[in-house]
Amino acid sequence: MRKQLVYLIADTSGSMRGEPIKEVWNLYGGIIDVLKHDPFALETAYVSIINYACDVEMTPFREISSFEMPELPHITSGPKNCGQALEKLLESYKNDYVEESPYQKGDWTPIVFLATYGTPSDIAVFNHAVKKIKKSGSKLIIYLLHGDEKKTEPYHSLTENIYSLKEFDASFVKKILLWSLDIECEYIHDDSIEFSPEGVNNDSTEIPPPPPEVNIVL
Repeated sequence: MRKQLVYLIADTSGSMRGEPIKEVWNLYGGIIDVLKHDPFALETAYVSIINYACDVEMTPFREISSFEMPELPHITSGPKNCGQALEKLLESYKNDYVEESPYQKGDWTPIVFLATYGTPSDIAVFNHAVKKIKKSGSKLIIYLLHGDEKKTEPYHSLTENIYSLKEFDASFVKKILLWSLDIECEYIHDDSIEFSPEGVNNDSTEIPPPPPEVNIVL
């Protein structure tokens, strides 16, 4: 069966101590709840959590039907190694995502949520990881959920989908799923289309805009 991989990436460095990490965990818990009540997601969704601070930790993928949000992560002081988290994401994508072939349909386009209040500490690693993701041609749709719109600039190289963490509502996830399916159904058989974290890269084609209810930070 085709899988819908969903990555929940969370900054767990010292600046997330207290309300910020609770806000992220409540939002991610809401996303899990929405997926569990969506018939399509129940049949296809697999979820993994990636936490990053000084170190990066990733949970194995689990079917949404049996997935339970873990307890609040332990917050540690030190750098925000977001670049290392992106490298872990790309490694997982290469290992866990099933490509379409003449013999199989392949998985649905993976969806990534990355929540933070800060900027990457490992900026050189971050920039290199972004280049690797784009160069790989990975079919990742990445959403940045940021708690401070003044600190979003470094992430514009990663994705155009930058949303206010405080205003993002988990109920919009169902619309995001439908949006990603619309993109795949429209473009999946067009060999001239190249996928990137910023959407479909084609001079003559534009992907539909993301769900309008979410406030995009520009």
